[in-house]
Amino acid sequence: MQIQTGTASTRGDDIKTLKVAVLDWLTPNKSQGLVPHIPRTQMTCHGFKHEATGKPLCPAGLDYQTVKDALRNHQLVVKGDQWPIFLYRHYSYNPDAPWDGLLKGQLLLNGMRHVFCSPSSVAQDVKATKAGNAQLHGMTLVTPASLCYVAMLVRFVLSSASSFNRADVQTDSELFYNSLYIFIVDPAERENLNHLIVWWNRTLFPHAVTSMCAPSENCALARLLQAHASRLQSTEQDR
Repeated sequence: MQIQTGTASTRGDDIKTLKVAVLDWLTPNKSQGLVPHIPRTQMTCHGFKHEATGKPLCPAGLDYQTVKDALRNHQLVVKGDQWPIFLYRHYSYNPDAPWDGLLKGQLLLNGMRHVFCSPSSVAQDVKATKAGNAQLHGMTLVTPASLCYVAMLVRFVLSSASSFNRADVQTDSELFYNSLYIFIVDPAERENLNHLIVWWNRTLFPHAVTSMCAPSENCALARLLQAHASRLQSTEQDR
């Protein structure tokens, strides 16, 4: 399988804007900036060379404070199938329940909004007037490919690689994308994937989901959807 989502030019545009935006998302104090400072136009200072970009890149299941020196000195090499902790909500990975919070991390959410809605939508700026890619192309539903595509881009802009190459052994982007995509679309993971996609659609395209799920009052479809929503709510509360 090869990375097929996004043409080279589109991917280049996404990377160009994301590598600046991600620094803003990682800066807790906008008036002081990151310490030490990271130039916005240079990615060579990213990756494990800097605490701000190194922590979200740390593979889930490893303690960053314990392994950060080995990562920085290349004594520990991260492969593409060692998924970064930023994929998880609140950077929290539970080895006994590895699906919990997977692909719900804030950096990924920001990246999805940035790429498919508009950069200003990350800050929920209601004054934004420029249509995003999703609106321009009639996209109203999140797909597994779109999730993996943006996850790959965020992972890349956090790294210290200077240019994107899916076969680059430093970032191992192709293995990352393929391992993530193949896993989540596996038929054995269908239930988990369905819950994930429902969550993303409600988060990213709530108006589209509402309009699609508005059947005639008291019809059979309305009752089925109501029962389905109740089951999903119960499941989410138990997760």
